[in-house]
Amino acid sequence: MSLPIFNKEVIKMMMSMGIGLIYYLIGAFVLYGIIRLGVKHGIQDTQKDKQKDQW
Repeated sequence: MSLPIFNKEVIKMMMSMGIGLIYYLIGAFVLYGIIRLGVKHGIQDTQKDKQKDQW
């Protein structure tokens, strides 16, 4: 007697959810890196502009 938790359909659903979650996390990290780089370069650009204004 097998438990309904270990049904083939349930296992397929759990695997597809896991793969989807992995893709979601990869996308989130990539987006975080892009935003972080943009903010970092934006801060550097404003500091350069401030230094130019001082001279």
